[in-house]
Amino acid sequence: MKIFHDKGYHSILPDQLAAYYQTGAELPGLPFMITFDDAHVEQYTLALPVLEKYQFKAVFFVMTVCIDKKGFLSAKQIASLSSVGHVIGVHTWDHPNMAKQQQLNWKLEIDKPKKRLEEIIGKPINCFAFPYGAWTMQVLQGLKQRGFTTAFQLQGKQSAEQPLLTIRRIMVNGASKPELLIKHITTVFQ
Repeated sequence: MKIFHDKGYHSILPDQLAAYYQTGAELPGLPFMITFDDAHVEQYTLALPVLEKYQFKAVFFVMTVCIDKKGFLSAKQIASLSSVGHVIGVHTWDHPNMAKQQQLNWKLEIDKPKKRLEEIIGKPINCFAFPYGAWTMQVLQGLKQRGFTTAFQLQGKQSAEQPLLTIRRIMVNGASKPELLIKHITTVFQ
């Protein structure tokens, strides 16, 4: 995060990206988005202080089956993240591969998690992250019908018809070298 900060990158959030796509709203110089999946407690205990140090905001995609379980975010931590300007998004109830589901249980995997998270943070949620980055056009339609305006995959091809529901991301782990990550971002996403 220090390298991103020192090079002049600015974190943006899903609504800013949506406004850019929909209306041409201006983004800050060198925009990038920080996202976290699965709701591991280290996102609060380790990542949050670093985000605060560099004044970056992030999106936390929560798998609701894990809330309040050992090693995962509590409802109180999720509410706290939202209250200081981070975005909370849905990551399903228990992480199914949505592209391989013949009959996705929308109520269990999407509707209930969305409602639970909205109750925790006290505001509407309109962003989603696909488990495994896997999606189908049918799933995109279902998300759109449920009020999601942005959805995030991994590095697959973005849909020309639904670019905001197939936003690409790079998976980063502890072995990722910052300079290589910046190079990857500038070559893949430019």
